[in-house]
Amino acid sequence: MNTTRTTRPGKDSTMNSTTVLSFVLFSMLLGSTAVAQLSSPEILGTDLRPKGMGNAFIAVADDPSALFYNPAGLADVKTWYVHLVGVAPRFSYQLFETGMLIRKDAKTLGEKSQADQVTQVIDWIDPMIGTYHPFILGLTAPGFTVKNFSLRTFATPAIGLDMQNKVVPRFTAEAYATAGASMGFAMSWLDKGLITGASLKGLYRVFQPLEVEFAEMTGKDSKTGKSNMQTMVDDLTDMNKLVDRQGYGLGVDLGIKSHLIAFTDAIDIPALTETFRLLKPTVGVAWQDVGNTRFQMDIDEDEAFNPETIRKFKTIEQSLGVGVAISPEFGPTRLTYSLDVRDLNRDVDVANMINTGIELSIWDRLAVRTGLSQLSPASLFGITVPLNSAGIDVDLWIAKLGVYYFEDKLGTSRNARTSRQIGLSLNIGI
Repeated sequence: MNTTRTTRPGKDSTMNSTTVLSFVLFSMLLGSTAVAQLSSPEILGTDLRPKGMGNAFIAVADDPSALFYNPAGLADVKTWYVHLVGVAPRFSYQLFETGMLIRKDAKTLGEKSQADQVTQVIDWIDPMIGTYHPFILGLTAPGFTVKNFSLRTFATPAIGLDMQNKVVPRFTAEAYATAGASMGFAMSWLDKGLITGASLKGLYRVFQPLEVEFAEMTGKDSKTGKSNMQTMVDDLTDMNKLVDRQGYGLGVDLGIKSHLIAFTDAIDIPALTETFRLLKPTVGVAWQDVGNTRFQMDIDEDEAFNPETIRKFKTIEQSLGVGVAISPEFGPTRLTYSLDVRDLNRDVDVANMINTGIELSIWDRLAVRTGLSQLSPASLFGITVPLNSAGIDVDLWIAKLGVYYFEDKLGTSRNARTSRQIGLSLNIGI
């Protein structure tokens, strides 16, 4: 992704440990951006259940999350929901790890020589280079969901940092905010053998980019006398520029879902009928972002200093996905397994298209889930595990609490950078 460069101030090549440490702390405040190309849906609300299942949700969709994943699933909403307020912060797992290291070692930093101080700080940020570090805050305002219909309003402010190139470190900082509303409906046919659904999205986004090489974080601006770091912070928070970099979006998601058990009477095979009654298989198709519903800066570096080009936004391509799921029930317990293949209409590495997940739910009040998104095993504490998402939530009737861990590939290739995120969610409603 190309991003806008700030005007490079005149710089002094002097570097000291205070400058580097200041940069690290500045980086910790930023996190990262969610406007890079993802092979999974951008979360517009605060429903993180699909993320905990590795984003395999097209055929599962049976709660308010269906509005953002497969609107046909609104026909399977079991009860009504009045959404009062929701909050879902998501942040980089590696930023969390680095923050703990800084907290542990920063007290003794001043006792070391300047060279050792610089080495220490570089050791802190070295594991973060080449990966993606988000801090995103999902917010939802009042809304309503009932069987076959949902209306949601939301806002997603985010700030972030992307570190690249260990030889000549380059840092891309971006801040953006998205606000909007989505309305969806569904209709059932053939005793839910066929369910069709659609949702309409209206979005508004403001965006502020900043790209700089490591050396540019040092020295002073010869014209203003400000430190280069302060100049960059001022550029990032310049409200006049932020207002210029804005865009609107209006688009549609389309979905189909089918409960296969509806066709067993026509097939009239007893063994198949019993199997379908036990497993409750469903299939789904979702065509997302039909229209201009997501925004991405798409500015050629040669044009980066042209004031008119900074207003350009590019939509992320439409995504066509299919999914299958089974949901056998055993008393108060339901076990759901799902498999999705996404981005069938795009030139995407095959492994990045496949998501799978599993969920165990008890009395619809306590749920534990895990999954594998884009067939990319996770590495936690240096250990490779065959899963890269997990979550648990508790439904207390008027409040729903959740904790999640999940990973996303930031691009369409198998070797694309990975974003490792921890997510929390709190939804208040009835």
